[in-house]
Amino acid sequence: MSARNAAAPRITVVIPTFRRADSLMRALESLRRQTLKDFSVLVVDNAVQERVRAGVLAFAATAPMPVHYAAQPVPGLHSARNLALRTARAEVLAFTDDDATFEPGWLAAHRQAFAADPGLGAAGGPVLPAFDAPPPQWLTQYMAGRREFPILSVMEAFDADTKGPGVPIYGVNMAVRREVAVALGGFPPDSFGAVWLGDGETGFLRRLAGAGHGLAYLCGAVVRHHIPPERMTPAYFCRRMANQGAADVYTDFHRAMPGRARLLRHALGLALRHGRTWALARALRGRTDPGALETQMAAAATLARLGYVLRLTWDARLRALVRRGNWMDDGPAAPGGEARP
Repeated sequence: MSARNAAAPRITVVIPTFRRADSLMRALESLRRQTLKDFSVLVVDNAVQERVRAGVLAFAATAPMPVHYAAQPVPGLHSARNLALRTARAEVLAFTDDDATFEPGWLAAHRQAFAADPGLGAAGGPVLPAFDAPPPQWLTQYMAGRREFPILSVMEAFDADTKGPGVPIYGVNMAVRREVAVALGGFPPDSFGAVWLGDGETGFLRRLAGAGHGLAYLCGAVVRHHIPPERMTPAYFCRRMANQGAADVYTDFHRAMPGRARLLRHALGLALRHGRTWALARALRGRTDPGALETQMAAAATLARLGYVLRLTWDARLRALVRRGNWMDDGPAAPGGEARP
């Protein structure tokens, strides 16, 4: 890396999107307020919708920064992120989501951190909740006093900038050094369509830290995560925990896949240990007092673990996907969609 690039790395904001055109436009409009003026934007459309493409091109016509659109028909957030790794050329990619908005100093804080530390591989910062409707009382009480709330992807972990392999970084506010991410094989899967598969950015960041690259939490890099009413329900919390349960199995078996007999024994152990919790969760379904809510979430997570382990016993393709280490060749962008910001 040249001295010039080390002092002022170029940044591309990457926004994967999937059938949320209105939310995407809100995110794009929010980027107009950035104090950093020298950056570009890449929208990766994981549903390949003409409405999204037209909206991005219309925004690009008046935007103060270069804005590009790319189609990625291969399903999965990881597929969208890895397309950005393959096609963008900026030194730093600031990944976010289509349901986020950004404080004005967000990108400036990221660029300053990467310029100051050539060993920095990834950085994040506060993700504050922006409720699209008043949250129910049970939710505000349940969240009270928590520095991190992964179920809704919000957190304010520290009061000062902090570095270390264990600092929390959420995908909605995750800047990475592109060459490092490519060398690590890109992002592992989160899901393929409706099928949850792997540990996504969590696994990526774990590999990055394990390879000796720095991680940083930047108090000035603030993102707001918009939370619609449908996410303020026990049912949504349970779906999130089910996803986490599946991701945990992927993490456990990614490096060493057990044989079928051991997988079946593992499944039997899950059933014996958690059968009572599953029965209790059915009786408590929909309740929002903390104990009942946590029982339902624990049941959802362990049931998903069981289902994933059972799938591994008979699905050779899934076993191969779990063992796979390089995700940079997920598949091509749709014809005419590739952009190189």
